[in-house]
Amino acid sequence: MLVPETEIIISRDGAELSRATVRPGDYVIGCHAEAEIKIDAEGVAERHAQLTVNYNELFIEDLGSDNGIFVGGKRITESMRLWPSQKVQIGSVVLETRKVCGAM
Repeated sequence: MLVPETEIIISRDGAELSRATVRPGDYVIGCHAEAEIKIDAEGVAERHAQLTVNYNELFIEDLGSDNGIFVGGKRITESMRLWPSQKVQIGSVVLETRKVCGAM
């Protein structure tokens, strides 16, 4: 059985800062050393957001950060489904996701 993978791309001002590939699960996004998706950038809290990767869907939710999360220019206040290539503003960076071929 193929396990779907999702590529996470972090950029600022159009320049890619980092890229990671994740499997289904829950991932804390933040600047803390123990965050699964670590982002050292202005406006990113230690535990800023949680990304939930399911087999067919992606969700993001703010973990009570001061600067919030913006999707489509609007601040989200509850868990929100993300679509492939949708841009998410977290502090001074943009997070994008895309599905990639899975592994066995």
